[in-house]
Amino acid sequence: MRRTKRLNFSFWVSTIVNVVLTGAGVLWWYSVNEDSFIKVFGAVFYAVACVNVIVLELFALVSMRQKSTSEKG
Repeated sequence: MRRTKRLNFSFWVSTIVNVVLTGAGVLWWYSVNEDSFIKVFGAVFYAVACVNVIVLELFALVSMRQKSTSEKG
């Protein structure tokens, strides 16, 4: 964000990386568990974690943007 000065680009790149890594984690979770309830339960927790990370990264990027604009003004 500080380098590119583009909030949208930084947000989408970090979101794509987050979704790819979460998808890899879900695939791993499905491969190591045999019980279907545990598979779904784990996948739901991975999805909740993914959404939490997206919200946190958006908050961090917006606060970085506000800080950089307040330093200029």
